[in-house]
Amino acid sequence: MPIFEAIGYTDEMNPLPWRKHEGNPALLVDANGLPVADFETRDIYKGVTGSCDINADFALRAVSAYHKRTGADIKQLQDRIVEWADSNFPNRTTADVLLKLYEELGEYARDPKSPLEFGDIMILLLDVAHMNSIDIQKAIMDKMDINEQRSWRVDQNTRIMRHV
Repeated sequence: MPIFEAIGYTDEMNPLPWRKHEGNPALLVDANGLPVADFETRDIYKGVTGSCDINADFALRAVSAYHKRTGADIKQLQDRIVEWADSNFPNRTTADVLLKLYEELGEYARDPKSPLEFGDIMILLLDVAHMNSIDIQKAIMDKMDINEQRSWRVDQNTRIMRHV
């Protein structure tokens, strides 16, 4: 099942869930798969332009609402990763994935500017979270609440950041 079928987004102007079209990411469709708006991201600094049968502003609102929904992109990535991992490694365990993670951390340590090595790490972390029923967004938000209340320092000898 494609990942976008089960995930829809709404905003104040459109009560029906909308999603990116599977074959055309520049097209938004409603719950029935009918086109709602098309948009084009010209440049990250120039923003988004849009057009829609109802009004051009809707496309901009829809894109804005999508970007404001924290976790939506992570959840979609996680669903894609899990679907792939389940089909390729159906009997994997947390230990198996963590062993691969250690290997990937070593590769990333040798090339810390590599987005692909960083991507490998994130793929494995998202898979482990799913395997252990961890809500990633909640886990991070809860831990940040704790971290923000702590005092921190950097160990002079090891350069490791620690809470005190």
